[in-house]
Amino acid sequence: ENRLNHILASDLEGVDLAIEGRVAALPQANASGAKFAFDVDDAISHGESIKQFPRRIYLSWQPAWRSTQSIPEIIPGQRWKLKVKLKRPYGSLNPYTFDFERWSFHQDFGASGSVRSGELLLAKEIGFAEFALAMELARWNLRRKIQSILPADAHYGGVIVALVMGDQNAIDQED
Repeated sequence: ENRLNHILASDLEGVDLAIEGRVAALPQANASGAKFAFDVDDAISHGESIKQFPRRIYLSWQPAWRSTQSIPEIIPGQRWKLKVKLKRPYGSLNPYTFDFERWSFHQDFGASGSVRSGELLLAKEIGFAEFALAMELARWNLRRKIQSILPADAHYGGVIVALVMGDQNAIDQED
């Protein structure tokens, strides 16, 4: 019941919103964009703060169609001010396929959506009491270290990252 109370209100779906918060987990990033969990501290619509808003959302940041806009590097602990368009967690129920709606519920995501633009407010904000976020930053640093050691044309890089740290995102990126 607590999780259901933090789902995006239906009247906010598809509306341009300004949100502020921080990257909450290891992002999935590749050349075409990034996907990441975001903890929301404040949400604004039409100049007014929204009182009932999801604490955690899942965002996708990709360049606009046929745009050369580069996506900034997303790092756990970064504080951002973002312009987003969100929707309630929804996924089709097809047998033997990934159930996005169920996954979102288990991850405590109250909405998912896309980033239109963003402004980095603080490079890293991790307190001593935030062990989980500190671990996500350590995992991000380990993934970068592994990727920097491997040759640029290594087709097995994603598999090595997955075996060492369980980050399977890079496996599908290989040709």
